[in-house]
Amino acid sequence: MSRLSERTLTSAPTGDARARPSLAGLAREHWPLVAALGVVLLIGLPTLNFPYGPDQALFAYIGDQLAHGKTLYVDVWDVKPPGIFWLYALATRLPGEFRGVRAFDMLWTLATVAAVYALGRHLWGRAAGALAGGLYGMAYATASGYWNMAQPDSFMVLPVMIGVLMWDREPRGAAGRGTFMAGRLFGFAFQFRPVVALLPAALAARDLLGATDRKVAARRVVLMIGGAAAVVAATVLYLAVGGALDEYLYAQFRFAGQYARLGGPYSWDALTPGNFLSGMRGSLMWFAASRLLLSAPALAAVFVGGALRADRGVRLVSLLLSVAVATVVIQAKFFVYHWHLAVPFAALLAAWTFREVWHELRARFARAGATALAAAGVGGLLFFTPQITDPWLGEWRDSAHYLRDPAYRQIYIDRFGLRGHGAYSYKASEEVASYIRARTRPADTLFVWGYDPNLYLSAGRESASRFLSLLPLMPTFAPESWKQEFVRDLETRRPAYILVQRGENARWITGWPDDSAEWVPRFAAFQELLTRDYVFDQRIEDYFVYRLR
Repeated sequence: MSRLSERTLTSAPTGDARARPSLAGLAREHWPLVAALGVVLLIGLPTLNFPYGPDQALFAYIGDQLAHGKTLYVDVWDVKPPGIFWLYALATRLPGEFRGVRAFDMLWTLATVAAVYALGRHLWGRAAGALAGGLYGMAYATASGYWNMAQPDSFMVLPVMIGVLMWDREPRGAAGRGTFMAGRLFGFAFQFRPVVALLPAALAARDLLGATDRKVAARRVVLMIGGAAAVVAATVLYLAVGGALDEYLYAQFRFAGQYARLGGPYSWDALTPGNFLSGMRGSLMWFAASRLLLSAPALAAVFVGGALRADRGVRLVSLLLSVAVATVVIQAKFFVYHWHLAVPFAALLAAWTFREVWHELRARFARAGATALAAAGVGGLLFFTPQITDPWLGEWRDSAHYLRDPAYRQIYIDRFGLRGHGAYSYKASEEVASYIRARTRPADTLFVWGYDPNLYLSAGRESASRFLSLLPLMPTFAPESWKQEFVRDLETRRPAYILVQRGENARWITGWPDDSAEWVPRFAAFQELLTRDYVFDQRIEDYFVYRLR
């Protein structure tokens, strides 16, 4: 396809601009997007069977509590900003328990594919946009895994993509509704990860530095800041009305900062400069190697499209990719899901390279030859990207086996943490939940000293404290007042069972080298309550079950 025909295909349809296009007309106009959505949906359907990981269970429990009138940070506490809990308050209204949340995540992913398509179409045409959207959706649905999907970083990609599109699409001489709306979208994304503010800051700096009319550029920046500030102000008002503003500010600007300074799994002996550099290098190499289908052509786009051809779109997306990588580095944890924000920008750059290579091949070879060479190149990249190809095939095989053979379902569940191996096992969690549910009443409460919020959901019992795990209580920087409040909660609400998990600790989470169960004697008031009011019932896998006397 020539560049002329590409531009023709991506131009706006003729006719009355006020006429509402039919669904069939939209499908014909955007058939590459329809194809990309179909592929991503087909690949992602098996993820609907993924149970909760502990993170998703925590978000679901808090979201459900909010949907039933509880106040964030006051009645249920977590260190994350409110955006993820607002979405889970919606997602948990869907039927199917964890499958409802996974379906919500899949629908959100398809919307994100459409947003990536729209940005790619705006920059280079609909073929590049559809390819970029498809690459993003494929990478997310296959290479993430059950624990790293439906995370704050997953959901904030959609508002960021639409925000970038609205910011870049508005003419530079204008500063109006599109710019303000872009700011509001960035403000919404800020409610998932505050560090995402670096992206609109980079856009603003780019416009100010390259503007021929600084006044117009400054007006655009002010409007964007105003849009973001409107969302932040609404969030602050929401929290203030609920009496949660102080708790929110402490969580975001004190607790989260100290938590980040502990580093990640790479810093088991302390967050030294050497450990940080080692973790950063390892994470960057992992991202590049595990998503080679995206990273290799994206790197080519940066050098060829950005440096040699000075393509405006390539330079814009390259800037945003570098900022997205910077957000991962700043968080200093290097978890898999932190990289979700970088994936759509890498996909956009990869799509540009694939489009350019296809044009070059068609200029030199007949269609059959060009197709064969292109297939060979893509096939080679896919061969060296097993994190994308293998889950795609494996998930469909396992899902079909799961539906066809009930005996296989226990084997399938073992994929989500083997019982007795590692820090978390969904099977063991469900076993303990079943044990608790059979021996308690719906009005009873319980508490899990560890990190398994799934127990609250599966057992159908509320937490006896607004603190749902050891995270806010065990760290070296945890406020003493929180520990006192926690013990008072247990004395007042008298949970029917207290579960103490073994193996639920790492120094980079709490600052302590102790195992979570071993650390309990350090918490004298909790240990005293456990000894005085509870009797050891039994051990189920790594859960020590204590029953109220």
